[in-house]
Amino acid sequence: ATLQQAIDAAQAAFPAWRNTPPAKRAQVLFRFKQLLESNEARLVQLISEEHGKTLEDAAGELRRGIENVEYATAAPELLKGEYNR
Repeated sequence: ATLQQAIDAAQAAFPAWRNTPPAKRAQVLFRFKQLLESNEARLVQLISEEHGKTLEDAAGELRRGIENVEYATAAPELLKGEYNR
């Protein structure tokens, strides 16, 4: 049931997200990054419990996830497509 709820929520959110300007998307992702960082200890604990990872491994996994969000936050700048000769 949880997987279907996630799919349904994603499908319901997609039309509005598709029409959200890149700069606003970056703001949302930046807030998501802040939430990940401010809840790091709890998230690491949950990852460890869920996947049987050591806390160190779980922390590394979370850090890689945060790095991916940071990259996505920069997407509007990357989409500008500036060209330097």
